[in-house]
Amino acid sequence: VGGMVTTLDGNRVSMVCEVSGIPAPQVTWERDGVEVQRGGKFYIIDNTSQSDNGNYSCIARNNAGEVKAISRLNVLGNYFLSCLLGKVQTLL
Repeated sequence: VGGMVTTLDGNRVSMVCEVSGIPAPQVTWERDGVEVQRGGKFYIIDNTSQSDNGNYSCIARNNAGEVKAISRLNVLGNYFLSCLLGKVQTLL
């Protein structure tokens, strides 16, 4: 988690949240500030679409406090792929 993740429509995306602490932190995943998953080191989207675009946060909490890491997911649609292929064909 952290930084920009770019993929094409229909791909599988897996985000990993590596945390440790004493006591062991509880992990929560959020998308644009809304909780999407409680617990788990991984957040997986099996079949991405442009509706999955957004900021994904891994939040780890324990008695000592809270830390957060954010990744931006950018799903490129079929239109982008068609334009890219058209440019490749033009170059050939």
